[in-house]
Amino acid sequence: MALSPAIALTQNNEPVFAASKKATKKTIKTSTNGITLYNEKGNFYTGKKKVKNNSTIKTYGNPVWITSRISLLSSDSFPIIRINNGQNYVWLGDNGYIKSNCLGSISNKGVINIARKCYVYDKNGKRLKSYRGGKATVTRNQKIKYAGKLTETSRELYYYVGSGRYVKALNVSKINGQYVFTKQPTYVILHADMYVLNKDLKETSKVVRAGSKVKIDQVLIDTDYTDPQLYVRIAGTKDQFLYWTDAGDYPDEDEGNFSFRFFMDDNHNFAESTQSLVTFKQGLEKTTPLYNDQGQLVDLGGKYLEKAARGNFLPENNYQVDYARYIWVPSEKKAELFYHLIGTTFSMRDPHSKYEYTWVKQNIGSVYVKASDVTFKGLKVKTQNTAEEATKLAEK
Repeated sequence: MALSPAIALTQNNEPVFAASKKATKKTIKTSTNGITLYNEKGNFYTGKKKVKNNSTIKTYGNPVWITSRISLLSSDSFPIIRINNGQNYVWLGDNGYIKSNCLGSISNKGVINIARKCYVYDKNGKRLKSYRGGKATVTRNQKIKYAGKLTETSRELYYYVGSGRYVKALNVSKINGQYVFTKQPTYVILHADMYVLNKDLKETSKVVRAGSKVKIDQVLIDTDYTDPQLYVRIAGTKDQFLYWTDAGDYPDEDEGNFSFRFFMDDNHNFAESTQSLVTFKQGLEKTTPLYNDQGQLVDLGGKYLEKAARGNFLPENNYQVDYARYIWVPSEKKAELFYHLIGTTFSMRDPHSKYEYTWVKQNIGSVYVKASDVTFKGLKVKTQNTAEEATKLAEK
């Protein structure tokens, strides 16, 4: 769903519009979620005129900044979750934290209802000896007043849509029919503590705290599943990522584990941005010729490489490689370029099975694919030798 930036952005990533002496009319498209309207003070609009979500409406003049106080209780970032040693804790607003499974409900006045008996911990996950002048335990149905801030000052960009109504810029997906994108690194704001993921999408020990502004420089989609998943890369790194949610109709769908300040192109395939991959060319998908380090074909017994289905979903048949080298091929009497497949055990398809879809795991050892048989994509790999070196080695 790659889209080119359509609206110019400043270095601060704010939309730029030409100056005008009169109120010019533009159009914006609201996001697919419920739209809240505000007045000129940033408070909730209480009039009768509404704005539908996912609709195109006119705006008047340039967007304006409005400073107001907002309730933290109604935000996506409340309650604040903290992760310690793999356990999620809910912050009580002071020095106390409870495990997330102890949280019952929270009233609009910041009163927390406890779901079950539990201990109170500090920010590092250590049990407190006392809490608020008593024992460091809370019991089921106990009411605890949240001690942190319930409101905060917010300065946000709004679009005026007439009749005293304003729409937050964060609820706008399009301006004049086109998406607002940026090529520059932008940032996301986390709704809760999150683990940083490595290039294999495994959780690392690094945790980014709720409410943090995290600078990102890439949005990537993992298409290895029925529902593509969306990730962002932390700026300045090559292998640190955060998980957003199902890619869905990004950027129309803007609900995930964090909020984007501005959207970025999602034309980066996760696998191709983090791995070196080959795919067999058309006509070779049902034979997948593999070679050993002597340039000889490996006997697969009539089977061929094919990734096993996940339910009813067939993944792309991309195979990871870690290096390239020239190997002398006796049958051709010349050196050819090969890629080395990562791993020794692969999913093999048996076309002679009586069942339509039958895969077996088979250890076939260290194998290579001929470069002319495959399409290469992703990160470049190092070539370990030259054709001349492989030829001289074969002549010895």
